[in-house]
Amino acid sequence: MISLEHVRALLADPPPPAPGKVCAFCDFAAGGDENVLALAEGNRVYIAAAWRSRDTSHSIGKFIALFKRLGLAGYDIAGDEGGMGHVILDRLQEQNFFLKRVNNGAAAKRPDIFCNLAAEQWSQVGQLIERKAIVLPAGDEKLVAQLTSRQKQYHFTATSHHLRRRGSAKNLASR
Repeated sequence: MISLEHVRALLADPPPPAPGKVCAFCDFAAGGDENVLALAEGNRVYIAAAWRSRDTSHSIGKFIALFKRLGLAGYDIAGDEGGMGHVILDRLQEQNFFLKRVNNGAAAKRPDIFCNLAAEQWSQVGQLIERKAIVLPAGDEKLVAQLTSRQKQYHFTATSHHLRRRGSAKNLASR
C-alpha cells in the first residue's frame, strides 16, 4: 500500500515542519503486544511512548500520566476500541478521559473503494507520504518496514474493488 520508494524519498527530503494542532492516537494492548501513544503536531508524526505490559491497570495509569504530562485533553485523543481497547477506553472514561473511539473494522467513508476504515486510513497515510506532506522520524528502520509491509488485496465486483489491509494495526504501532 505504501511504497518503500516513497518512504525513502520522504525521509531523504522531508517538508519543513509546520506548526499545528496536537492530536494523539492510542493503540491499546494486553499480553505481549505493545501499548502505543502516537502524536501528530502539525505535520510532524511520531511515537511519544511505547511499552509492553500484561497489567492493563498499569498501562491505563501510564496513559493517563502521559496525557497529563503532554497537556492532552480527551478531545485531543483517539483510541482503538478493538479488542481490549473497548474495556480500556471504558476505564479511561471512568477517570474523566473521554477519548474518541475508533473502530478500525468499521465501514469506510468510501465503501465503494475500501473494505473498512483501517484500509482507507492506510491509503490516506500513503498519499501523505507520496505527496511529502508529513514529517516522519528519521532513522527509524522499524517504522519504514512497518509502513511498507501492508499490501493491497483487490476484490472485484461488477462496479468496484476493495482495498483490504494485511496484518494488524499493532504492526505499525509496535516500537
